[in-house]
Amino acid sequence: MSLQLLLVLLLHLLCCAQSGNAQTLQPLTVYITPQPASGVRNITCGLDSDHPCWSLADLFASLGNQDYKASQLNMTIYMAPGTYPSKGNINAQLFGLTVTMAAQNESAPTTIDAGFEGGPILVVQEPTTSVPANASTTISVRGVTFQGGNNKNGDGGAISAMITNSSMSITLTNCTFNNNTAGDNDGGAINVVFNTSSYDPAVLARAVLSVDRCLFTANEAKNGGAINTEYTTLLLKHSEFVENSARNGGAINSASAPIHAMHVLFDSNGVNADGGAILFFNQHVSSSTFDYCNFVDNEAGVGGAIYLGQSGLHMRNTNFTNNAARGVGGAVAAKTSPSYLNVSECHLVGNAGSNGGALYFDEANFDITSTSFVQNTAIQGGALYFGYAEGDITNVHIDGNNASLNGGAIFTTFGRFTMNNVTIDNNRAQLGGTMYCSASSVTIPQPVIIDNNTDTSHTGNNGDSTDNSGSANEYENRFNIYCSLIPEYTFCTFFGAKDYIELCGEVPIPQAHSMAKWKLVLIIVGGVLGLGVVAFGIGCLLARSTDKGDKNYDPILTGINTGEDDSSIQDAIDAMDGDIQSSLAIEEDFKDREL
Repeated sequence: MSLQLLLVLLLHLLCCAQSGNAQTLQPLTVYITPQPASGVRNITCGLDSDHPCWSLADLFASLGNQDYKASQLNMTIYMAPGTYPSKGNINAQLFGLTVTMAAQNESAPTTIDAGFEGGPILVVQEPTTSVPANASTTISVRGVTFQGGNNKNGDGGAISAMITNSSMSITLTNCTFNNNTAGDNDGGAINVVFNTSSYDPAVLARAVLSVDRCLFTANEAKNGGAINTEYTTLLLKHSEFVENSARNGGAINSASAPIHAMHVLFDSNGVNADGGAILFFNQHVSSSTFDYCNFVDNEAGVGGAIYLGQSGLHMRNTNFTNNAARGVGGAVAAKTSPSYLNVSECHLVGNAGSNGGALYFDEANFDITSTSFVQNTAIQGGALYFGYAEGDITNVHIDGNNASLNGGAIFTTFGRFTMNNVTIDNNRAQLGGTMYCSASSVTIPQPVIIDNNTDTSHTGNNGDSTDNSGSANEYENRFNIYCSLIPEYTFCTFFGAKDYIELCGEVPIPQAHSMAKWKLVLIIVGGVLGLGVVAFGIGCLLARSTDKGDKNYDPILTGINTGEDDSSIQDAIDAMDGDIQSSLAIEEDFKDREL
């Protein structure tokens, strides 16, 4: 048992103990049976197995007739085998009660069939006023099947629970929830909501849903095909979720409180949007834990099995097989800080997505250890896709994954991670059979095994593969690690062992610019020609000015030497001055044209 799970249980027991101090509950065992074909209803039924009541409604009415106050009872309701119809067995209000509902014979089917007639079967609805101090609700159900629940006007097709100022514990053991619906609302089978905004573990422990050895099949809702929880801790053990559907969270939609799961199967659940099996949202304070779980054939738009949004998840000994996303994250999509995913001793096989055939990270942190990625497929990042993600990859085997475009094993853009003791082999892509690296920092302290990875657009099979396009935006090497210089002014950097530190070459910033070399040459040649034209023009002007100057001085000198009168000399000076002004005007006009 994890430390987090133990803490939740201890806090919950403390909350229950504090609530129970308010009064001592009277134990009472009562009995119900499906209504017979004939007979007379007994208004004081239920106190012994020979005189059972015919429905839950009859039972609570009978207790009132016999002066029992249900809120003062620790009541065990034994249910005889058979099918209980909707009449008298739906909308049973259990707020403030301590109730155990148990099949009298768990080897024989005991079913409440609501027949889709409207309203959930069991209801925990805290009143808006006059809530007693330390009020609590404790419900335990064993060996009962809930089917045909149809909450037309609210959340939770079979069980609907909502509290604000009290505490609540719902425990389900060996139960089946089949074909329940909440329509356009949340929680096809079960909806449990605690109206709070606190992330204090002591507060979250006031609302707990525990599920052990239960089966959820063919339930549907808008969010959380089987279960929807908000600020409610969800504990799952030895249970199965099969063919449930929703818009988000095909099996479970969980917001603002953790899920702790052990030995749980999620098979063939599906959504139109996010989280084929589970959607986690806003669980960044208390992280969830999954141990020894299996996700098989789940499907979604994003996150074929799991979608993490601002949430943390630790997975150990958990397998993902043949899950698919039409968008990103064939098995898991972790998006938006502070999301993080810790994966240990897991196996991800045959998953598919557009980016990240197995795992997709966008503004999320990760720690992947002792895990294998086999035969996953994507457009980019056959096994792993990192976007603005940071983390560590240790003791990992990435084998036989395929990307139709970039990064057969790994695609990284603005990623920062370390790889230790990693084997990357038999992966395939157009560019970067091993890795497509863009604007990222990768540390490889010790040599890793990179073998038989293929770039289909080049000749490389972990051999010397080169790019023949002449572009300055790409650089490849013998490890089939494709080093992209897109976006511009960025490039991939490797640190650590000497085999890798120069994988992407020494790329100066000017070369990284997207401008082609021929454009740069034209600019330089044009500049030189322009300077030449300016110099030629100035030279012509100076030459012209000098020639005219010699000719214009002759009349003045002649007049002085021959003794001509002052008026003739002044005319010659005026003529020369006119020529000078004309030359200056021409020079100014030339400069203006150049500008």
